[in-house]
Order: sequence, then C-alpha cells, then structure tokens
Amino acid sequence: MNLRKPVAVNKRDKPVIIFKNDVEVEEFPTIQNAAKWLKDYLGLDYIPFNIIMAGIIQKEQWEHNDDIFHFTTDEKVRLDKLNAVNNKENSVKTKPTGYWTFFCNPKKWHIDDFILSGETEDTFAISEYHKNDFKQGQLGVIRVGYDKRTKKQLAGKKRMDRGIYAVVEILNEAKLMKSTKKSYWEDEGDADKIRYRVKVRYIKRLLRTPILLDNLSLSSQMYDKYLIKGQEASSMPLNPLTFKKILDTVGGLDSLEMEFNESNDNIESIEELEMKYHNSVPEVKERVSKYIERGSIAQEYKRRTGFKCQVCEALNLNPYSFKKTNGEYYVETHHVIPVSELQAGSLSANNLITVCANHHRQLHYGNVELNENTDYKFVFRIDNRVIEILKIV
Repeated sequence: MNLRKPVAVNKRDKPVIIFKNDVEVEEFPTIQNAAKWLKDYLGLDYIPFNIIMAGIIQKEQWEHNDDIFHFTTDEKVRLDKLNAVNNKENSVKTKPTGYWTFFCNPKKWHIDDFILSGETEDTFAISEYHKNDFKQGQLGVIRVGYDKRTKKQLAGKKRMDRGIYAVVEILNEAKLMKSTKKSYWEDEGDADKIRYRVKVRYIKRLLRTPILLDNLSLSSQMYDKYLIKGQEASSMPLNPLTFKKILDTVGGLDSLEMEFNESNDNIESIEELEMKYHNSVPEVKERVSKYIERGSIAQEYKRRTGFKCQVCEALNLNPYSFKKTNGEYYVETHHVIPVSELQAGSLSANNLITVCANHHRQLHYGNVELNENTDYKFVFRIDNRVIEILKIV
C-alpha cells in the first residue's frame, strides 16, 4: 500500500496525513494538530497523540469502530523519529527476565486506597520500549518511591515509605488502552490517556507490612539498581534473584493468592492450562502443577495405582508408606516431564507416576535418568539400575 506522504517545510514541525480505509481524509502541519482534529472528528474523550505517533513511526494501523486508520509523515521525519526511539531503547532497555518492577507514584495514583478496597485486578502502564516483552504468567512487584503527597491529599492517611507494596501476576500482553480504575487517580484525566498497559492481578498485598527498600538486604548477585534507586519509567525488568528474595521474605510461593479459572478435574481443562501458562515463570508453573495435583485427576490416579510407590514396586521393595487417618496409604504424584518446561502433556495423567516421599526427592535431586517415554511405559535408570514403570491408561 503506497499512501501519500506530506513534505516537512521546516525542522520543527512534523506534518501528518490521516487516511481512513485507505482514503485520504486530511493533512495537518503538526502531530498535535492532527491528534486534536481526530479527537473531535471521532468524538473521543482523549487526544490520540500516541496512536498517531505509533502510526507514523512504526507504520501501525489503528482500528476504530470497524474503520482502519493510517497515518503518514515526511519520510525523513519518520526515520529521524525512529532513530531517536531506537537510540533511547538501546541506551536504557534492559533484557526482559519474566519479572517486573512497576513504579507507582501515590501522588498520582492512590495505591493505598486501591489495596484497601479489596479489589484484585487492575491495569498498569508500562514502559513502551518493553511493550512486546510482557507475557501472561509473568510476575512483578509494585514499588513506591518517595510519597510526596500534600497533607490535603493524604487526608489523614499515613505517608507511604519507600518500599514494595504488592506482588502481582501479569494477565495479558501489553495493549493500548485507558486505565480501568478511574476513581483512584488524583487527576481522573490521567486515567483516560491511551497508553500501553497490562492487566495485573494482586496476589500478595503488603500495605500493612511493606518490604522497605532501606531495609532490604541484597547480595551483589541479587542487587537490582532500578528497584532500589528508582527509574524514570513505568516499568523495568526485575532481577530474578531479587524477586526470589522478595518472595521468600513475604512467605514463599504458597502465600501467593493465585487463581485459576480453568477446572483441574478434566483433561480438556488441563490442556487449556498448559497452553495458557506455557510462557510463565517457574513459580507460576509450580503453582499450576500444585493446582492440578489437588484435582480429581491426580487423586483418581493414586487410587488406580493402589496408593503404591511405583518405583518401590519396580525395585521389588514394599510399595506402601504409612496409612493416613482416612485409611488410605500416603503417596505423592510426580510429573515425569518437569512442569517447569510445561510441554504439551506435562500436566496430564499420562505424565504422572505415584511415588513415596523418599523416591520423589530422589527423582528430583538424585542420580536418575529417563531413558524411555512411550505411550505405555517409562524406563528410568536409578543409581545405575534400569527399571520399567507401566503407564496406567
């Protein structure tokens, strides 16, 4: 598609032509003029400046009410803008880790009120140069810097100290959108700004017990300068070792209030979980695994193996552990394909064996190799001894 481009008449102004469904609509001397016109033309309650910028720099189309808009500018202007963006990204972009620090200014957005409300989901603005790096199943922390609210703004509330006030789960990829929680903004107009945002779920609230940054003891390997010193950005990648330290400080993985909408009682739902959380960080994958193990599929598998340790049985040892109060023998389920890899089928019953606590630890940490994995059996080498375990299908 070859759309006409305007010609810049000076170095200051960036001309724009707006196209609707490939038909030229209007030409403007500046981006600001084009954005204000488009706001009035479409009856928007915001100025679509960022949308036009994405259109002229990245050549991104914009869909609105079944219409497709394109935006063009002088090619030299576009290349200059693109180089400026790339130079900025190259100078500040940190490699994504799957973990994020979200920077929150309570003077602009009242995070304390949000946490006290009991609401669990919100959208959070992100740094545009990381817009392609956010994936469902990643984790992050909400960081508050110096609380510069006036006494009037505080309205009797305690000023927040520099620290971490929540752990959040990323629920989707970044999208251009407004904020979904308008009432928590000091200036509600900020909520209407179209920015790249991700949907997050608060899975650990720390308003009453924040992790104060001045008290957070980190080794040189754990140190994350953006978390500790701050950054003029909405979000930055977080050192995974720093996140692990934070997680241990707040009570570990099991303390996170994670939710799964899919059932854990049928194969179809488990396959959905595998696909949904394929790009998740290890902590989320582990919680998915535990969720599956609490479901009826894992419990049914234990009943079908007679609550035996299948490794003990293959080694001609007593396959039974102690009896529980309900009369069933204690046994654990083990995923042969590590759940951390979350390959297709890794969460299904076809990937399970039942084991005693001792062999469960050995399978994770001992001298064990999986030599064969067919539709009907697993073949392991355990301490240089080959054993075969038939699958219960």
